[in-house]
Amino acid sequence: MGKIQVLPKVLADKIAAGEVVERPASVVKELVENALDAQSTSVAVQVQDAGRRQIVVIDDGEGMSADDLARACERHATSKIKTDEDLERIQTLGFRGEALASIAAVSRVRITSCRQGAGVGHTLSVAGGIAEPLREDSRTQGTTVCVENLFFNTPARLKFLKSSATELLQISRVVTELALAFPQTALQLTHGREQFFAVDRTQGLPERIRILLGEELWQQMMPLELDLPPLTIRGYISRPAAAATVRKNQYLFVNGRPVQDRLLMHAVLQGYHSMLMDNRYPGVILFIQTPPDAVDVNVHPTKREIRLREAAAVHDLLAKVVRETLAGTRPLSSSAAFSVSPALNLGEPAAPEYGRYPRPATAGPVTKEAADSAAIAARVQAQGEQMLFRAMAAPSREQATGDPYLFVDDAYICMRDEQGLRIIDQHAAHERVLFDELSRQFQKRQVEKQRLLLPVTLQLNAAQQAVLVEHTEMLAACGFEIEPFGNQTVAIQTYPALFGAVDIAAVVLHFLDELGALALSAEVTERVRQILAPLACHAAVRARERLNAAQVQALLERLEKTDAPATCPHGRPTTLLISRQELSRRFKRS
Repeated sequence: MGKIQVLPKVLADKIAAGEVVERPASVVKELVENALDAQSTSVAVQVQDAGRRQIVVIDDGEGMSADDLARACERHATSKIKTDEDLERIQTLGFRGEALASIAAVSRVRITSCRQGAGVGHTLSVAGGIAEPLREDSRTQGTTVCVENLFFNTPARLKFLKSSATELLQISRVVTELALAFPQTALQLTHGREQFFAVDRTQGLPERIRILLGEELWQQMMPLELDLPPLTIRGYISRPAAAATVRKNQYLFVNGRPVQDRLLMHAVLQGYHSMLMDNRYPGVILFIQTPPDAVDVNVHPTKREIRLREAAAVHDLLAKVVRETLAGTRPLSSSAAFSVSPALNLGEPAAPEYGRYPRPATAGPVTKEAADSAAIAARVQAQGEQMLFRAMAAPSREQATGDPYLFVDDAYICMRDEQGLRIIDQHAAHERVLFDELSRQFQKRQVEKQRLLLPVTLQLNAAQQAVLVEHTEMLAACGFEIEPFGNQTVAIQTYPALFGAVDIAAVVLHFLDELGALALSAEVTERVRQILAPLACHAAVRARERLNAAQVQALLERLEKTDAPATCPHGRPTTLLISRQELSRRFKRS
C-alpha cells in the first residue's frame, strides 16, 4: 500500500477550517458578511462566553429556500459566483463557499431561514460537519444562524484562544468595522445580557464614528475626499495631535470590503510625513472605490488582503490627498496677541489690525532695540523667500514693558487665543519653518547656498567617508559643497543660506551618522527627511534664547504658512491649546 492517502472528508474539513476559522471573531465576521450580502437592513449579533459557547447572528435579509439551505454548509457551495468572469468582478463580501462549511466542521450549527412570501421556514442542523435532515420551522423573512461549542472537536485549537476580554475585543472590532462600512444597515452587538453598542439606519457615518470610536476622536477628525473617476477616496483622518500609540482606530475599506493592506497604510503614513513622532499612529477611516476588476480579493482565505491592479498610482494619490488635507490644518489661525502686563488677561482678544497675527503696539518710548527688531520683522515679511532670523541681531534678555507675549523658561511662548490660552514651543515651531522652507527649495533643486569665506575642515572616519561618497549628490542638492582635503579630511565650502550662526561641522557629522544608520533599502523621501530634519533641528532657535515681540510675530507668521504647522519634523507638537472650557474645569468653575 502506498504512502500517499486521500484524507477522510471530516479530517480534510477540519484542516480547511483552520484557514478560515481562527477564533470566534472569524465566525462573527463570516456570518455578518453573509447577512449583509443578503441585503439585510438590520443585523443583531449575540455572543455568550466571548463566542466560545454561543454565537447568534439574526438578520432580516432575503433568506434561503429549502433547497438552498440544504446546500449551504457544503464545501465550495456559493450563490456569489458561477463563472471565471464573476471571480474577476467580485462585488460581494463573501464568495468562496467555504465559510459555513468550515464553521460547521468545528462546531454545532443551527440555521433557520425563510424567504419572503414562503409562509414557512426551514432549519438545518450540522455538528462537526455531519448534517441532519432538513425540517420545517416557523420564522419571518430572514436568517438566524446559531453556532455553539466552537472547536468542541478540535480541543487543541480551543487551547490557543486568548482570554475572554481579548476575544471579545476582536469580535467588537469586526462588528465595528462592518457598522462603519454599511451605515445603511442597523447593527447591534450583545454579550450575554450586556449590549456593547447599537446603531440604527438613521445614524450615518459621522454619528457612527462618535458612537463606536468616541466623541474625543471625532472632534479630531478631518474630512478627506478625492474624486478622480474611476477612483474615489472618501472618509476621515485625524489631526496629527490625536495620533495614538497603537493602531486601534485605523479602518480601510475597498469597494465596501474591510481590508488590512500594508501598501495603503504606507501611503497614509507617507501623507503624514514629518508630522508624527515615531511609533504614533493616526486615526483613519477611508473608503476607496474602484472598478471591481481592478481589485483582486481572492488572495487570502479570510479575504482580508487584496491586490490592486494599479497599486503604485493609488498609493501616490492616497498619499497626496492625505498630505493636502493635513496641509489645511491651521492650529494658529485663531490666535491674537495679548498684553501680559501687569497681569495675564484672558478676556476677549483684541481685534486684529494686520491680518491673522497683529503686530502689537509698542508701549512707551520706542527704543533702538525695538526699532531694529521691527525693521527686521518687516524685512522678513517683505522678503517672502528669506528665512526667519537671518542676520538678526541677538535679542535682549530683558522683557520690554507691554510685551504682548509671556515667556516661560525662555522656551515657551504664551499668548491669548480666541479659544483660550495657546502655548508655542519656539524651537519646534522654528524647526518646522526651517524644514518646510528647505524642503521646498530642495524639491525645486534651488537651495540657496552661502559660501564660506574660510572653508570649514572636518576629519571623518572610514564609515563617515563611505556615507559621504554615497550621498554626495544629495548633500549638494541640500546646499552643501564638500571637497576632499587630504588625510581623511574634507573641506565644507558652502552650506544652506537659510541658516545663520550654526556649527556647520557638527551639523554635517550629525546627519552623516544618521544616514549611515539608515537602511540601504530606505526610500529616497526618507533619506531626504533624514538629512533635512537634523539640519532644521540644529539651525532652529534654541530654548533659553529669548525672542522679542517682533521676532515672535515673524515666527508665527512663517509657521502659519508651512504645510504642517501643528508639528515639528520629528512629529512633536509645536503648539498647545488650553481651551476656555478646560481652564474653567481646572478652576472648578464649570
